[in-house]
Amino acid sequence: MRIPLFLRERWQRFNFANAISDLGLYFPLAWMVCFLLIPLGIILYISFTVPALAIPPFIHVFAYDPDFFQVTISLSFESYFNVIDDSIFRFSITNALRIATISALLTTTFGYLVASAINRLPRHLHGGLLLLLVLPFAVSFLVRVYSWIGLLKTTGIINQILGAVGLGPLDMLDNDFAILVGFVYTYLPFAVFPIYVAIERIPKDLREAAYDLGAQNLHYVWRVQLPLVLPGFFAAVLLVFIPISGDIIVPELLGGTDATMIGRTIWSTFLTSNDWPTASALSLVLLVLVIVPIFLLRNHIDKTMSYSY
Repeated sequence: MRIPLFLRERWQRFNFANAISDLGLYFPLAWMVCFLLIPLGIILYISFTVPALAIPPFIHVFAYDPDFFQVTISLSFESYFNVIDDSIFRFSITNALRIATISALLTTTFGYLVASAINRLPRHLHGGLLLLLVLPFAVSFLVRVYSWIGLLKTTGIINQILGAVGLGPLDMLDNDFAILVGFVYTYLPFAVFPIYVAIERIPKDLREAAYDLGAQNLHYVWRVQLPLVLPGFFAAVLLVFIPISGDIIVPELLGGTDATMIGRTIWSTFLTSNDWPTASALSLVLLVLVIVPIFLLRNHIDKTMSYSY
């Protein structure tokens, strides 16, 4: 069969390398649309509906009446009013943001100390030490968090050691302390890596020049290293604060029944109360409360970096 002329001309103009390059550009965009924008659109749509004893458990915003050929629109803001008026919802949001902020600050602080310590060691040891940070991820996240119960409970290993020296037992489980320990332990590698990369990018000669000009260790860290590591701190906060805000497993296992955080509230509202509109509104409120500070922090860091140069 003879191939038409216009198909042969198109095939001759076809460049496989350019096609792969275009695919590499469009694939992330398609991924964002399919797995971020569309799910967010569905949640946004459900948040404006009214709960109902049906499957799915809400009344659609748009309803079509085939008898009269009419489309009725019933847009409801009741779910958002519930989030604002209900004290449990307000407390779960503020408590989640409070614990997430403290956890993010602790995690990035420890992450900076670990990354700085690794950077000061001989370079051939860096790869092995960073690998040790990643190794716990080979174990299930649930198992790693659950193991802290055996360490923190009254008859656990830590309290046994403290009791041997006359300092225990201490109440370290089913409270905010246990939640903070679980978050810092879980998300520490996410803070170490971006800060380590930012420290590695600082020229080695810069430190020597600072010392030659009379700077001490703390002065160099505060005036030279920390301003240059700010992008790494921002990436660490971004990678830590956002997942902590909606985490369910750590508060459920280590916080006890009184640990009221937004992740658990959304989960129970979806699955226990079967109130999808309110749960969707809670999810969107959490998203806004998390994203807006991140953007403000990003703008502040950009201005700080531009002034420093």
